[in-house]
Amino acid sequence: MTFIQIPGGVGATGTALNVIGQDIAPSSLAAFTKASILGHPFNLPIHSSLHGAMSVAEYSLLAGNPFTGATIDADEWTSTVANDGTNVQASGGMRIRTGTTADGSASLTSALYARFMAGRTNHFHATIAHSDSGATNNVREWGLGVSTDKIIFRLSGTTLSIVVRNGGSEIYDVAAASWNGVGAAAPTLTNVNTYEIHYDQAEVVFIVNDVVVHDIKFQGQATNLGGLTQEINMPILLSNTNSSSATTEISMYVGSCSVLGHGKAESSPSKVNITTATTTLIKRGAGILHDIVIGTHATGTIKIYDGLTAVNIFSTIASTTNDPPLNMPIHSTFNIGLTIVTSSSVDITAIFE
Repeated sequence: MTFIQIPGGVGATGTALNVIGQDIAPSSLAAFTKASILGHPFNLPIHSSLHGAMSVAEYSLLAGNPFTGATIDADEWTSTVANDGTNVQASGGMRIRTGTTADGSASLTSALYARFMAGRTNHFHATIAHSDSGATNNVREWGLGVSTDKIIFRLSGTTLSIVVRNGGSEIYDVAAASWNGVGAAAPTLTNVNTYEIHYDQAEVVFIVNDVVVHDIKFQGQATNLGGLTQEINMPILLSNTNSSSATTEISMYVGSCSVLGHGKAESSPSKVNITTATTTLIKRGAGILHDIVIGTHATGTIKIYDGLTAVNIFSTIASTTNDPPLNMPIHSTFNIGLTIVTSSSVDITAIFE
């Protein structure tokens, strides 16, 4: 027997169909936007992306890694604390704690940004428990975000909400009591709960414990905004902040946290040729630098930066006049942008996406 469950959401009825030895016409499911298929004998969900791609498609890890050992891996996570706040890694998880000093705070962001590719859905997944059900003058956030743009779950005081920030303004801030998923409700926050966010530039779906709790569709809305967020390449964001001189010690426990892309991590590479001593902005936003092809050498250096200017260097290649042509595989991601500085008239081609 195959069981097809329609979890509900905008445009769905939340009904379920039992199918025994018969086919279902595509028109029978046309009204539903999300479906998971549970098959005998394990009843494990087979998810689909917002574009209809089932989970048989290849997944790629974009950001986040297990919390292994007792030391935060600075290559994977950026830890920021203030006023007695701490991030403590132990037992395969992370405790994000405010401490008891006034306005204590702690946050963790992934070193890698979850790169967005057109036509593909990204999927944030985390298991989280809280030390309480919310507290006055305390805000906790988990999802993806930078200062100006976020797609997150937020616990502000005792109110759990889903939030989308665009260019510094909350264009969606919906409390659990107003979520539009069928049967959607806030979970018991002190329990371990699974939180998911599936998103692209036209739709974002929030899921708690395998239940679609809220679905935002951006198509057809009267707005001059280009998409749900202005910055679509964002890191994982986990934060816990006291304010207004609050001194209550509050902890957020994170067991796992990652962002996956539905589909291959690589698209169609582009190339830029450089032949002079110059600073070249190759690409804005996150991407992958595949190769540097050196055709004609000249004595000098080729410096590669993760940024829109010559800051945050991550590689230097030395070149001399007598070197032969060379293809140098790099295969490194970048978050903010790709800038290359050549100190001489070397002839190079950067292959990137």
